Amino acid sequence: MSTVELIAVEVEPAANTAPRDGARATAARGFLIQLVAREVALLDRGASWLRAAGRLETLSDACERLASHSEVLREQLIVLEHHLVARWNQLDRRGRLDVAALLDQPSPPGSPFAELVELHERHVSGPTPWLELAVLRPIEQMLAGMVPLAIDVAAVDDSDMTAAARLFGAREQRARELGQLLARLERSELVAVAELAEAEEQAISIFTKLLSECARVGRELDCWRHGFIR
Repeated sequence: MSTVELIAVEVEPAANTAPRDGARATAARGFLIQLVAREVALLDRGASWLRAAGRLETLSDACERLASHSEVLREQLIVLEHHLVARWNQLDRRGRLDVAALLDQPSPPGSPFAELVELHERHVSGPTPWLELAVLRPIEQMLAGMVPLAIDVAAVDDSDMTAAARLFGAREQRARELGQLLARLERSELVAVAELAEAEEQAISIFTKLLSECARVGRELDCWRHGFIR
């Protein structure tokens, strides 16, 4: 099952509970709010992970450029999250979402988010930190392809969702740059192709679980048990 199909399956049950926004629009909006919150938290560490991967001299300049872009992207996502939550709160839900609580939400041990952080940390603290690039590339590809498509399928036509589609779609450029660095690594023979493939597979597996969790939490954003209501 593709990532987009997985998300479609995850968000479909929201059809019976969605208020004014329409079933698919509500599901997509809730999913995106949670995804952006998790991405902000990941990018808080992302710049340091990229700089660690750039310890190899031939990668240092490119990794520093990507790290600086990660810092800018994080700020853009924070602004987007505020806009998405403000729009959600305008739709007269059962409770108003607290954007600070969303951005600062904990990550229990064993959760997909915690698993993903552990994968990143394991690579950047190991003897071959540049394997981190193989973790990042498929995640960027998944986000660039899946988020704009999910918004399009949901037929949500407002400025915040359009901005989200544009911002995530632009991450294809990051994926391409990471691919170029990985190709350079392969040619250098500093790391085995099998190691790169294994890192990518692990990233895809864990990030797919994180996407599924974002869809589930997105369906339940107006439930008191998440602590996001103020």
